[in-house]
Amino acid sequence: MDLDKKYEFKQKLHAKIVEQFLGNPKHFSDVLWYNHETFALHSLMQGNLAEAKQHFYTCGKLDEYRIRSFNDRIFDYGINHVCYALLSDAHNFLKQYALLRYEKGKNAEAGMNEMITQGFSTIICNTIQLFILNDIKGIERNLNIIEEFTVKRDPFLALDLRFFQALHESNSQKMSETIEELVSPSVHKKRNTDSVLSNCISIPAIGYLKLAWLKGSEIIPQSSLLPKELLPVDPLPVYKDIYPFL
Repeated sequence: MDLDKKYEFKQKLHAKIVEQFLGNPKHFSDVLWYNHETFALHSLMQGNLAEAKQHFYTCGKLDEYRIRSFNDRIFDYGINHVCYALLSDAHNFLKQYALLRYEKGKNAEAGMNEMITQGFSTIICNTIQLFILNDIKGIERNLNIIEEFTVKRDPFLALDLRFFQALHESNSQKMSETIEELVSPSVHKKRNTDSVLSNCISIPAIGYLKLAWLKGSEIIPQSSLLPKELLPVDPLPVYKDIYPFL
């Protein structure tokens, strides 16, 4: 299946999913997220950047809905979620997104803040949130925790740490070198498991590049998996909440 066929398949089912939403909002909000991920990348590949940004924004709003409604633990695993929110360029919404946390209780034996202080993978998404908020103290705390605990659990996250350190230091060369490693074939394959979407974009590299641009480091990538048109900070005049529950 290529991107066009995946897009067509999801488009055919989309209206039915929206109609059935109220019957199982937890399930169908998740399905809608994956639909809009595909719609965003299809729009991007078709050269419709504004439409892609709207779909990325909808993905972010669905994240917000799922965390607030179901205490979803998206940030334990969903760095692609955070990257797409960044790519929307919806700056006012991004500030709200950066404050999202799941709590101890339903679906979570520990709250998000506890997971962060213990160095679980949740800290990667949270560090991006802190960069969005320009929370220097929180960033420095997280970098220390990642170095001391997180990379020992998962050495593969050493690249994420290296990028965050370079971003914190405003070291463009180090950021660029780390991005190149993230899009190398072996790393890209491990971090991007969708056989269709992995041909279009590289996560988390594109999100990290966007974050760098947001913080003033305009790094120009070489890989076709890092679409340059996504990088300039250029919000849409208006973002639409296309579902009444958002």
